[in-house]
Amino acid sequence: MENFELMRAIRLTRIIRRPTQRIFTFWDTEFEYNIISPLETGSRLRKGHLLCKKPVIITPYTPEEAFQGFSPHILELFRRDNPELWHTLRVLGYQVINTLHVQKDLDISSDELVEKIRRDIPEKDIKQAILRTPDDLWMFGVLRLTADIIRRSAPGNFLDFEERGFFKTPEEKQREEIEILFAEARENRAYLSELANTLQRYGLFEDYEDRFFDLVRHLSN
Repeated sequence: MENFELMRAIRLTRIIRRPTQRIFTFWDTEFEYNIISPLETGSRLRKGHLLCKKPVIITPYTPEEAFQGFSPHILELFRRDNPELWHTLRVLGYQVINTLHVQKDLDISSDELVEKIRRDIPEKDIKQAILRTPDDLWMFGVLRLTADIIRRSAPGNFLDFEERGFFKTPEEKQREEIEILFAEARENRAYLSELANTLQRYGLFEDYEDRFFDLVRHLSN
């Protein structure tokens, strides 16, 4: 039965409109969702928002703690549907808070409601999503949307962190700083003393001693 429920959740969940906004790397991001569920007569609309906290590298909490506002049962279905996503959650500590604002039944079909909401959302709105899910699996739909957003955001978030040196060891950062100072001192000897001081501060002067004095002789010619 559990496998049937998972297959049902996967097959019957549809992301009709994806937000194009990705998760910001250095501050929080909000998304809004509209979830339509077919009923025997009419349809049910749920509206809410996802708050995606800014990613934090190598977090101590487990992926299960990364999602707030979801039932444990739906989280387990989601984990089984997205085993590879758990690695991303461990490296970039995404935290997602789900808040449901509106739930109401409407006397129109789910197809009509989807089209109405689609027309009502401005084309330039980059944060709103539309989903269609079975009524009892709407939280799974929100998690599927979350997974989709994370997958599209993670490469850019990784790149942002990498460009700022977050994934480098202290030794790599020191060597990078030294290389920058060598290049700068070659063009402007005013940086020569800063280079020498930096090499001394990091205890690396002996490693770069020959190169440093070659640079001094080059600048003296």
